[in-house]
Amino acid sequence: MKKNKFLPLGSIVGINGETDKLLIVQHAITVEGTYYDYEGILHSEEKIQAFYFNKDNISKIFFKGYADETAQLIIEHMFDVIKESPEIKAPVSRIENEAN
Repeated sequence: MKKNKFLPLGSIVGINGETDKLLIVQHAITVEGTYYDYEGILHSEEKIQAFYFNKDNISKIFFKGYADETAQLIIEHMFDVIKESPEIKAPVSRIENEAN
């Protein structure tokens, strides 16, 4: 079984250029044709704001979320779907490198 390099949902991270912490709520998404490894949300008193970012943008991991075998299977299936979907513009070589 392949091991993924995604942080589990529920992980809390810091990203380059942001002082606040983000809660990871989604993996492997495309926004307006651009692939991102993660969607994270910043919750402040004013509003909830979404951020889209990649693994290399993470500067610090504050908390690693919980992941079990079911979550692992879902992520592996997600990799297969991404590889087979021409509308997703994620480089296949990048996905294969992430999923070792």
